[in-house]
Amino acid sequence: MVRRATPSLFVFPTAGGDGLDLADRSLAVVDLETTGFTPGPDRVIEVAVVRVDRTGAIEDRWVTLVDPGRDVGPTHIHGITPAMVAGAPTFADVATEVLARFSDAVVVAHNAPFEDGFLANEFTTAGFSPLGLPALCTIELARTSRLDVPNFRLATCCEAFGLTNTGAHSALGDALVTAELAVRLLQRGVDLRWPHEPPPAPPTTGPVAVRERPSV
Repeated sequence: MVRRATPSLFVFPTAGGDGLDLADRSLAVVDLETTGFTPGPDRVIEVAVVRVDRTGAIEDRWVTLVDPGRDVGPTHIHGITPAMVAGAPTFADVATEVLARFSDAVVVAHNAPFEDGFLANEFTTAGFSPLGLPALCTIELARTSRLDVPNFRLATCCEAFGLTNTGAHSALGDALVTAELAVRLLQRGVDLRWPHEPPPAPPTTGPVAVRERPSV
């Protein structure tokens, strides 16, 4: 059986031309840890969203482990064990919380098509239709702004600006440093245009209990 691709959640910008520049909007930087690389069979096990304004000031940070309903995959990479996700919320439990943090903002991720594929699958599985969220990939932004680096890995791009990731391979650590990177790259003056405004957040029923990694 051929697996049908889930429609994209993100809408990416073009450089210049028609459209909205959304330069006054906050950035909602998202990072995921997952059980593997294939949305559907693999699932999200940690999600973090860090909202910053265009100067880089943090407006909000939020993170939770997620019960994937299956094994957690390579613990030696992401550091998440089965015991850590036991009793954690499912993605369906936190879906409206995540969307609320994307509201009225440009969603940002490093290698955003990866997050797009997983989030689109998780939201669809949870009963939400893809929303066409204005989004930005810091890999593409680094390329468009002609950042002089040997490759576009997160660590390499951050090194170009003297940024240090103290929480690599954790969703919150990667989201925090990606937020800093995105602000620095946008300061290079690329004129980006999106086809529409960010959609409003869906109604929520109040905050849900989250589960964070144990302190180390």
